[in-house]
Amino acid sequence: MRQPDSDVLDYDNLVRDYRAGLIDRLRGFSVAHAFLELWVPDDDIHRSLINLVQAAREANRDALELRLGPDSAEGLDQERLQSALTRPAKLTLVRDAAGGAVLKFAGILGQGSAAGAGLTDAVGPQAARRSAEIAGIVAAAGAYRPPAPVEPRDIASDYRAAVLAAALRTHEAVASSVGDRLVAAEGVLGNVRLRLLASPTTQLISSAGFAGVAGDISRGLLEALSELAPGLTVHELADHGAIHLEAALRGPAPTKTHSGIRLARAADPAFRWIEALTRAALADWRAKTGYAAGANEFDFSPRPQWLAAGDASRLAWLSRAIADIGQSERLDVSGIVISRIEYNVRVVLNLPDGMARRTKEHLLLCLERGIKSRVDPRLEVFSEELKDKNVLRRLK
Repeated sequence: MRQPDSDVLDYDNLVRDYRAGLIDRLRGFSVAHAFLELWVPDDDIHRSLINLVQAAREANRDALELRLGPDSAEGLDQERLQSALTRPAKLTLVRDAAGGAVLKFAGILGQGSAAGAGLTDAVGPQAARRSAEIAGIVAAAGAYRPPAPVEPRDIASDYRAAVLAAALRTHEAVASSVGDRLVAAEGVLGNVRLRLLASPTTQLISSAGFAGVAGDISRGLLEALSELAPGLTVHELADHGAIHLEAALRGPAPTKTHSGIRLARAADPAFRWIEALTRAALADWRAKTGYAAGANEFDFSPRPQWLAAGDASRLAWLSRAIADIGQSERLDVSGIVISRIEYNVRVVLNLPDGMARRTKEHLLLCLERGIKSRVDPRLEVFSEELKDKNVLRRLK
């Protein structure tokens, strides 16, 4: 039998849910109607609606009613939509005063259509079963909780020397003095506690400490993390603290090279333990302060000395750094000209013409790493674009 007609569907919400589902969930999860599993929206409203009608037909639905917002309904042409239907169907379009519209399709399967009746035992049930199957898979995945990472007793050779050196700098201690305008948040895993003191207004961390670690590796990791935490927000430490820590501890020439983006948790499981601690601290911070933001908009600012310096001082610092990098890295830096500094952080360099692309890429990476360590960690290095070098493009 043909399935009964559904309630009015909000077309704009369907499109938003579909686009969100491409990123944060599997198809079929939380889909209210099985036939939507077969639908792919289109930027062209007419093609999108035809696709939706086709999906309803294949799921053995004979009627469809949609509500469209003003933006979606603005360019809708009833005659064009009617002529585009692959099978005859009754179409009704009623526009409202706000610019939206209610669109009704009836007789989608066609009166007396043997082909349409045959869909009852084919596509419709298949779509429903597949939707239920996917929903079950997603529900099972959502119920899975991986075990909490354990306190690390070792770490990869790329980081071991820096971690052990950090373990010797101070003894383990928990930041204890809470000022009038500071709130303490704690991340706890087993016996280990990471404590952050931060302003509830700005989220900026003023100090960090820890307690309960059992070995030199975990002590060194948390000591190094406590040193880089001040000046970050609690949210930033939770999102990117492990990444900042991995970069700070990594040697200039790691023994293993990795292509693509280097993920801290993939570099060594010890950084996954750091992630768990910092995120537990963020959860405690949310509970104590009511902080509810989901988006992290924190951005590093250059050091006050850099921001206060004039152009001459900045150029002198950069020139000395480039010369020092060339000598220490055995790179040919002759002919490099500092073209300009943009937005206080972008250092644009004019490299010699004819330099091979691979050589240029290696040089820029070395220069950026060296300039960050010698001048300011927030600086970014860029090569002058070819179009900006072209004298003809500069003529006025």
